[in-house]
Amino acid sequence: MRARATAPPVLAAALVVGAIFLPDPREGPRDPVSVPVSRTAYACPGDVNVAAGQIAPASAVNAAGVPDGRSVKSMERPDRWRLAKTSRVTVVEQFGRGSGGAGFFTTTASEEGGGGLIVAACPPTVDESWFVGLGSGARHESRLELTNLSDVIAVADISLWGPEGPIEAVDAEEIVIEPGEARSFDVSKLASGEPELAVRVERRRGAFAVTAFDGSQRVFGGSEAPAPTRAPRRDQIVAGLPAGARTRSLLVVNPSTATSRLSVTVVGRRGTFSPRGLDAVRIPPGRVTTLELPASLGSDGLSLRLESEQPVAAVVRVADAKDDYAYVGSVHELDGPALVPVELGGGTGRPRLTVTAPSGKAAVIVRGFDAQMRQLGTERHELPAGTTSTVTLTGLTDSDRLAYVVVEPKGTVVGSATFRKDEGIATMPLEVAPVQVLGPDVRLVG
Repeated sequence: MRARATAPPVLAAALVVGAIFLPDPREGPRDPVSVPVSRTAYACPGDVNVAAGQIAPASAVNAAGVPDGRSVKSMERPDRWRLAKTSRVTVVEQFGRGSGGAGFFTTTASEEGGGGLIVAACPPTVDESWFVGLGSGARHESRLELTNLSDVIAVADISLWGPEGPIEAVDAEEIVIEPGEARSFDVSKLASGEPELAVRVERRRGAFAVTAFDGSQRVFGGSEAPAPTRAPRRDQIVAGLPAGARTRSLLVVNPSTATSRLSVTVVGRRGTFSPRGLDAVRIPPGRVTTLELPASLGSDGLSLRLESEQPVAAVVRVADAKDDYAYVGSVHELDGPALVPVELGGGTGRPRLTVTAPSGKAAVIVRGFDAQMRQLGTERHELPAGTTSTVTLTGLTDSDRLAYVVVEPKGTVVGSATFRKDEGIATMPLEVAPVQVLGPDVRLVG
């Protein structure tokens, strides 16, 4: 049976609100309300190890390969942590109010693709995806994979910026993805010979998921499937740079037509400070700028607060050694439970969490579960205001049955999870599981 996604998850939630929430129009304006998400859909790449699960048991799961539509039975258990080895792109559709279904994948890239460790979330539909740090030449190559999650045509637009300015890409507008299709193409087909790129994929029509693959054989050799960073903004936090990183490069794109001054504040283990030389950096308009962060920042985990005159998008490329690297992007505040995989089927070690309390005092509660969704243990970690902490999962339980953890914030928290295997490194932002969404305040008229 083909996995069908008749509407993006947010739209599906909105339809639920419209059906059950009709307030009295005489009450005046009211804020949007939080409602349970009853359906999620996401796409996992082919030829990878996939792990899938949920915050609470779902009522049903459909998983189907693209483009053949054949069911992937090992992915269709709604009440457990599921592992599978995919041979093709797989679309997963999960049903159940507030179940918070999510998928993850891991692999080791080929030597031609950089040879590094990849761990990432299987993406759902979003309106736009921003990737900073991709490449299309000079031994740095990237690839985009667009998967249609619906039974109608989807249309995408792609925009690119490089170190010298905006790029007039070839055939980058009105890219059509047919129902049940996954389109994969090298970024070099849009713009070749660019060592550093910022890429925006915008949804014009339909529902599709975007995965980026990045590989390098340059000085920073390795690979990554970077999560999208937040769309350009004036105030943001690049959260969860892992401890132990030897090199950190801040990549910033300023898509506006005006020069922007950028100020960087470090939120570290011992507090918040402004590093010398990064208090008013000039970011030219329409360009990707690379800033090497000083070694004086130390080797502890940290986050960066970026404040700029113009909206910018940013990531940090981190590396433990010359053989692999990872991207840490601008993240949303963690205002609900996040699902973090432990057992991925690819031989990675237990992840470490790098969590930041950027304003007031906060905490995270980490709950560990086995593959049958049975809780194995709980830990609480206090986060002093304006600091970053590294949380290991080794103390949560000594059991080899630990399949995943759920991270619950208390207060304002941002962060990421870091995975390692041999010399490989990969990071993934802590994102809220799709348990609830803000629904509109629907009112009767007349």
